[in-house]
Amino acid sequence: MELTKRALQLCRFSAGASLVDIGCGEGQTVRYVNSCTDFKMTGVDKDGAAIEKAIAEGACCLLADAAELPFCAAAFDGVFFECSFSKIEPPATALLEARRLLKERGRLVITDFYADAQAGAKETTLSGLLGRVEFKETIAARLAAAGFELTFFEDHTKALRQLFGQLIFDFGRGFLDDALGKETTGVTAKLSYGLFIAEKVTGN
Repeated sequence: MELTKRALQLCRFSAGASLVDIGCGEGQTVRYVNSCTDFKMTGVDKDGAAIEKAIAEGACCLLADAAELPFCAAAFDGVFFECSFSKIEPPATALLEARRLLKERGRLVITDFYADAQAGAKETTLSGLLGRVEFKETIAARLAAAGFELTFFEDHTKALRQLFGQLIFDFGRGFLDDALGKETTGVTAKLSYGLFIAEKVTGN
């Protein structure tokens, strides 16, 4: 929730702003926003079991695919992809759909993994909790192609390392490898985590 709080602080949404969390899972972010802020958030996910649990626990969520969302155009002040964008396919379609949902000058928030573009590093796709592990520049280019301007970026890799370290301490390295995907053994890029905030470009 710390990254959610940070994003809300930076976006400066007006009181009563309408938000949507795409790839909401079991609705943790949705419950937090609706119970602890004066914003209104709806969650969507294509995992039926996750949505059933989210609804059972009181989250305002519905079953839908990121490529075709059941909302009117310009319905939201903010669209969130919290640790979900890297798993959504195709990403270009999801971003265009997110742009359709946003009001003019609406904000898109992505918190997700990315690859540090150091010498010799390569982008990759994994099969566990991680999906696409792309360079920050690739993500920025995807945003621009979909009609967004990246207005803010902040690295949160330190928190990711702390989380991974705690998981290894609690459950062992094998647990983390299984969760991330066995392909991690061949990944050359430094795994990082970032907060991306983009604004819908007007006139496009």
